[in-house]
Amino acid sequence: MASCKLCGNMGWLFSLTPNGLCDECERLVSMQLEQRERIIEEEARGAESTVNPQSKLAHLDVQVENLAAMAHLEEQGIRKAEGASSRLRKSLAERDELIAKTARAELNEVLHSVRAAADAEAKLRFYSRLLLRLQDYEERLADKKPITAVVSRVRSAMARIRLNILLDDAARAERQGKPQEAARLYRDAATEFKALETDSPERAGRIAKLEEKAEKLSGPGSAE
Repeated sequence: MASCKLCGNMGWLFSLTPNGLCDECERLVSMQLEQRERIIEEEARGAESTVNPQSKLAHLDVQVENLAAMAHLEEQGIRKAEGASSRLRKSLAERDELIAKTARAELNEVLHSVRAAADAEAKLRFYSRLLLRLQDYEERLADKKPITAVVSRVRSAMARIRLNILLDDAARAERQGKPQEAARLYRDAATEFKALETDSPERAGRIAKLEEKAEKLSGPGSAE
């Protein structure tokens, strides 16, 4: 005995439409598909009419959301939704391409601002704001590899800036006769150095020197 693909109702006197739905589900699905198609068309026009990448992405997000819902109906065997999966893949690819292009443009803009920044803290603020946007992009991507590489680059740059801040602060504390504070900062610098994504052959040696310096400063006779 056949049952409705959506609500599961069945019975001897229960008829199904060619989509395998009861009359009520057929009516609801038809309304839903018509509404989603209308929204998709409106968002496509909106995306086409704007040059602002964030606005275009917002329109594509809505298209993807509605196509994903239609693709789910297609997976359930609803013939009226046929073709939704292929349209969804096309929209996802289009959105991925735009996100990758936007991320590269924003990275170049931030790199310009970082080079012009007066101090390390300002550089970190520029990178931090970019990193938040990149993480949002990464969550929306179907293929995350293009953004993952940019995120890794930004995090590495931030780690290097934090490392330089720690080394400057440690050297200053040492000059001011504050060995315990200097030792703590050198340890923090060693930890930051370990987090750097680099295959430099000098990495292990520099970490060892920082830890050795911290140990020496925090040893006997180093009380502040």
